[in-house]
Amino acid sequence: MGMLTIFRCLIGDCATAGGKPLVGMLVDAYGWPIAFGYIMLTMLVTFGLFNLIMAIYLENTLASARSKENTMEECILVGQSAKQLLALFCNAQCTIHERGLLTNEELEAELANSGDINDVDINTEIHRQTYMQVIEIRQAQRIMDVLEIESDRARLFDVIDADGSQKLTTAEFVQGFLRLRGEALRSDVLASVLGVRAVMEKLRALEFQTRNQQSGSALQ
Repeated sequence: MGMLTIFRCLIGDCATAGGKPLVGMLVDAYGWPIAFGYIMLTMLVTFGLFNLIMAIYLENTLASARSKENTMEECILVGQSAKQLLALFCNAQCTIHERGLLTNEELEAELANSGDINDVDINTEIHRQTYMQVIEIRQAQRIMDVLEIESDRARLFDVIDADGSQKLTTAEFVQGFLRLRGEALRSDVLASVLGVRAVMEKLRALEFQTRNQQSGSALQ
């Protein structure tokens, strides 16, 4: 009951059940120091604690809004950069297919005049040699820097080319580079380990099943 009374006094309803003000009764009983203490406590809670809670709430709300805005801007930037990078590689592959092998300087000059990035054949397959040439071009390096692709980019072809076909489809290219953005996280490493473990378990099960079938055939 005492805690309820204190709470009521702090929010302004400091009166008895009969409507008599408790502050006046306390002043009559204990003098003005109790009134001074009540005033200071009320000011501390009303203008201090409540405002602090409100400020924290508003700060978190504004921070969340800024984070969403920055995330949206980052998504747009990443999408545009990925599109530019894909167009660069596809145009390079088409140029090499039409004109044969070119030096890095000649290829860079051709790509500088390659035209609209929307005119890209999504069925183009990027070969290893083309990939190795394009990553040496300054325009491609700038786009990869924006995408936060690691500096050792020559070996990334083998990482993205999971089937070992020595060429990348546009889907493999985009998905691979977007997944390679930024630093490697612990979750990425753990996902790789768990994936390998799952494959090993399936291989063991297949080996066990094959041995059983061979044993059954031998008995017959």
